[in-house]
Amino acid sequence: MTSTPPGRYVTKPLSGETWPDFAALVEANNGVWGGCWCIGFHPEGIGKDSTVAGNRDAKFAHVNRGTVHQVLVYLDGKCVGWCQYGPPAEVATIKNSKAYGKDLVDLPDWRIGCVFTGNGHRRHGVARAGLTAALS
Repeated sequence: MTSTPPGRYVTKPLSGETWPDFAALVEANNGVWGGCWCIGFHPEGIGKDSTVAGNRDAKFAHVNRGTVHQVLVYLDGKCVGWCQYGPPAEVATIKNSKAYGKDLVDLPDWRIGCVFTGNGHRRHGVARAGLTAALS
């Protein structure tokens, strides 16, 4: 597989309209890390009683409430990755919070929670396209 030329990716926000595209990518990749559905960095996170179906429903509820900021990355009309970002209240759960907050005086306005690239599209600039869109 050759690299995808820059500019061939299209980005769109995760919304009710783009939910089916996001869901198709998650389902094609085993629910992402065994069923996370990209809910792990939301305030409720993933608890010991979480289920794949519950995570899916929770993510869909965030989409419907507008409490998620996530850029979907498309190639030839198919969603191939994403970048989740948002204010700390939305992206509340982070890994290694002790190290993260060590020299932090104030919480940032925004943070990146999750970047994901679907199988067969890694190392071709999908993550870069998602991050670039999120940062802009």
